[in-house]
Amino acid sequence: AGSRDLSPRDVANLFGKLLGRTVEPQEAPLEAVVPTLKSFGFSENVAGLLREMNAWFASGKAAWENGNARVVRGTMDPEDVLRAFV
Repeated sequence: AGSRDLSPRDVANLFGKLLGRTVEPQEAPLEAVVPTLKSFGFSENVAGLLREMNAWFASGKAAWENGNARVVRGTMDPEDVLRAFV
């Protein structure tokens, strides 16, 4: 995982800071998930399951959790990582 959790808005704000302008996150239409993944070679079934997972995360009904697993986080600051894309 990254050194800290970021929301889409957090990432947009970091890009905005690096670009020196306002960046607004845009939500992709959920209807585009299955056709897009199928165009990458995913099966209809797997693409549908990933669409369902995306819908649950987007609605806030699901979230990552640690449970008993050890979470390994990187050490790089997200801003430094994003700087490589600008």
